[in-house]
Amino acid sequence: MAFVTSCNTIDYEKANAIARAGGASIQGLQFKDGGAKHVFSLIYIDGKPVEKPGIPMVYEIATGERSVGVLGEALVSWLGNSKSLGGQAEIKFTAKAGHKYEIRGTIANRKVTLYIFDLTDGKAVSDAVTAGTRAMEQRSILY
Repeated sequence: MAFVTSCNTIDYEKANAIARAGGASIQGLQFKDGGAKHVFSLIYIDGKPVEKPGIPMVYEIATGERSVGVLGEALVSWLGNSKSLGGQAEIKFTAKAGHKYEIRGTIANRKVTLYIFDLTDGKAVSDAVTAGTRAMEQRSILY
């Protein structure tokens, strides 16, 4: 599993409040790795679209068996040009009351791998899933 540094996008107060109330939460993750911005986020929970798909936010989830649609994307931009590699997958895991979960993964060598990490217990709680990937390159036109 990947070592993650510099996460900076999550409302930890909301996640902690959900856990203190006996609920469970799941959140995305955003960090920089070299020149690439990596974003891991939710698309749906148990087949229902989330409020802001693709944005790494905190969501409350019911305890028990869950099925989540997750997205991982790496974006590199330079001088108006950009390249991205992303992928999405469905992951199943068991959510426990009072626990906080985070979407994590690796994006390297044109491969996107995603998994669910339990922040409360400090370990992965799902298998790592290789996502269906897509690559995109955009070049700016300079006049």
